[in-house]
Amino acid sequence: MTMVQELHDEIIPSSYVILAFTQRCQCCTAVHRWSETYALANLRPSMGLGKRISNLHRIDRPKYDLPIEKRVMPEKLIPFCHSCYFPTLHDLPPPPVPPRQLLGGLTEPPKPLTTVKREATKRPTVADLMELLK
Repeated sequence: MTMVQELHDEIIPSSYVILAFTQRCQCCTAVHRWSETYALANLRPSMGLGKRISNLHRIDRPKYDLPIEKRVMPEKLIPFCHSCYFPTLHDLPPPPVPPRQLLGGLTEPPKPLTTVKREATKRPTVADLMELLK
C-alpha cells in the first residue's frame, strides 16, 4: 500500500459520488457506458482559516453506510474504440513530418565522429617542475 493510499484510508468520507461516463464511437457508432465510485471528504484547511477543501478519491468499494450522489458526465465522442473491427482515420491528413523521424527531432542519422590523433605528451620530470618554480 502506498503512502498516499494510507493517507486516504485515514480520511473518513462524508458521502460517495458515482460518476457515470458515456463514450460514443464515431467509427462503429458503439456506445460505451461505465461508472467510477469516489469518496467525497470535506477537509478543514491546515491553518484553520479559509474555505473547506472538497477531496474526491477513487475507491474500489465503499467502507461505510453514507449517502450516495450520482453525477452524469457529458457524453464524449471518440474517433475509434476497442469494439471497432476496422478502425480507420482515413479522413485525417497524413503527418507533416516523414515517418522516418528519429529520437531528438532528427530526421536523418547523425554522421560518425572523426577522431584526431594526437601525439602522446611526455610526463614532466623533476627538472621541468623546478623550472616552473623559478
